[in-house]
Amino acid sequence: MKPLREAVPLRFDQTSFFYGDPIYGNRLDGGVSNQSFSFSYQGTSYLYRNFGSGIPWYQEREREKSIWDLASRHGLSPKIVEWSTKSRYSVSEFIHGSPLDKASLIKNDEWIRIWKRLHSLRAPTLLNRFDPFSVIERGLRQLGKAHQQAHPIGELYCKVLQYCRPQNLFVNGNDDVVCHLDIHPLNIMSHRDSETFFLIDWEFAHVAPVTCDLAHMIAHMDWDHQTIQHFVVAYDRSSTLLNDIYRYLPMACLFWALWCILKEEAEGEKKTEYRYWYSFYLERADYFWRRGQGFV
Repeated sequence: MKPLREAVPLRFDQTSFFYGDPIYGNRLDGGVSNQSFSFSYQGTSYLYRNFGSGIPWYQEREREKSIWDLASRHGLSPKIVEWSTKSRYSVSEFIHGSPLDKASLIKNDEWIRIWKRLHSLRAPTLLNRFDPFSVIERGLRQLGKAHQQAHPIGELYCKVLQYCRPQNLFVNGNDDVVCHLDIHPLNIMSHRDSETFFLIDWEFAHVAPVTCDLAHMIAHMDWDHQTIQHFVVAYDRSSTLLNDIYRYLPMACLFWALWCILKEEAEGEKKTEYRYWYSFYLERADYFWRRGQGFV
């Protein structure tokens, strides 16, 4: 990430370690709904993040904090220094690095080992299992569209439900693991000095079958079947997950298509970025629905 404009004053709670001193942060590039700033204090670099207008049933800040904290304790993410749900900000370590390039998602095995380490962690207690069906149905109600009506997402959701239901979605014994659920190149960072990898942006993190995490990453990409198959093998050479991934992929794409519409509605203005990604995810959902019927 890089500075976009001149430094701006940052606000902290009165209980904050940083409170009382005038601190300015440099706005960083990247991020759709959050604003991030880098700043230095007493010789140490930090990242300050203003929480954006989240969708409550998509993003739950305390769950985000719990899973992010778990990942950071195992060296998979920068450490949280401060967190204020009420004031809508967090402060974490600032680690100098650069995002993984798209081509390296498959060619570089090291970041996949980091991802698999996340999946091996013991999930925090009292976290509910990820339920994409409830998320999508609640989102459609928020739009004032029952999924039987003619909204493009609802129409396709009805088709997907013909074979993709909670009771038969994960048939290959996928146990629940800690999942990021928003893995893409901009959320995989390469450390500038050590060339190790770490993960950022834990807003959608949840407890779910590993199939969900893989499918949500694939939903962000424009890969063909051969590339998807190659990636799944790179994750697990003995994997039997491919059928489950294809069965779930339409749901993953609908999840993100609906998020784009809800974000646009919450922010009260049409944005080219949201429109582009809405169309992308909806087209991919239709593609995977047609292909996935062969995996029922």
